[in-house]
Amino acid sequence: MPTDRHLRRHIRRHIEPHEVTALGRTMKAEVRTSMMRTRTMMPAEQRAAASRAIVDRVIGLKAWADARSVALFRSIVRKAEVDTGALDAAARAAGKRVAYPVIEGDLAADDRGSPEVPIEDASMGFRWVDDLASLASRGRGFPEPPREAPPVETLDLVIVPGLAFDPAGYRVGYGAGLYDRALPRFPGATTVGIAFDFQLAMELPRGEHDVPVGVVVTEKRVIVTGETS
Repeated sequence: MPTDRHLRRHIRRHIEPHEVTALGRTMKAEVRTSMMRTRTMMPAEQRAAASRAIVDRVIGLKAWADARSVALFRSIVRKAEVDTGALDAAARAAGKRVAYPVIEGDLAADDRGSPEVPIEDASMGFRWVDDLASLASRGRGFPEPPREAPPVETLDLVIVPGLAFDPAGYRVGYGAGLYDRALPRFPGATTVGIAFDFQLAMELPRGEHDVPVGVVVTEKRVIVTGETS
């Protein structure tokens, strides 16, 4: 009986490139649906304990110890994401500069919080944040820094969210491609994907614009993918 990997190889040989792309998108959509459902069903106490273990493993990384600046993301409770609050506290206690993602320029949401352009076309950067209370929803699905926050030019380490990761560092996010477009702007940064262990997959569909992370951390393991700068 053919394995999934054999099936994927057969598909690549016998259908056109644009059909492979469409198939990859369909597979990613299925992964998103499955992982979101499973993650939101995770008991709150279990999620909190796993989040603490993930934070401990991240803080134990040499890349974290060496980093003078880190980019985090603000966890969204309704999406049952890994809680990054303790990472923010640990970074500040260690004297690191902390940044958060923001939709930039003319592609930002307007003052009423409604998007001016589709999120799939948006450009994401990072801004330095001194106070978590300054983060607010601006119509893009995640809390962002205020527009007047100083922009980030370089970063040592970026914590990357995702709905699924594989051992090669490829990920399935929420589908907008924001991190895939943003990460190449910070070539010197170590990129660390964080997720619960059930979000690991043997192999994920990937496209030509997908950018792998250098390290994947779950509550049970640390995977160095080979993409670490």
